[in-house]
Amino acid sequence: MSLTDGHVAALADQAAAAVEPSLTVHIEPDAGDDPYRWGAHSWTVTFRSEDGEGVAVRLTADEEPLPALRKLLEAVSELGATQPSSGRALPACPGHDHRADVEIEEDEVVLRCPETGDVIGRIRPELSP
Repeated sequence: MSLTDGHVAALADQAAAAVEPSLTVHIEPDAGDDPYRWGAHSWTVTFRSEDGEGVAVRLTADEEPLPALRKLLEAVSELGATQPSSGRALPACPGHDHRADVEIEEDEVVLRCPETGDVIGRIRPELSP
């Protein structure tokens, strides 16, 4: 399966909503890409917090949805690491000061507490056909 503009938008929105709903998402096709050439297309997805801090990640059309979603969630966790003043780790690990680990388990991305090993969230890529 090749990712499309719509898939990237859906996955980015899903990652933001699962971790921090107040994040804004901006998606920009990479310069020089031809959207009609499968496998050559790529996007830069930028997540931005309310205080203006941002982090960007690049996705390519040849990525599968599950690893792409994991990559987006890991990018959001980098955003949380750059904001010590917010007092929050992203993705949040309830009851702890650290962020959750982001893993792939079968057909879902799993958010897991690195301390206890408890699963604190499961996210399945939701793409419209």
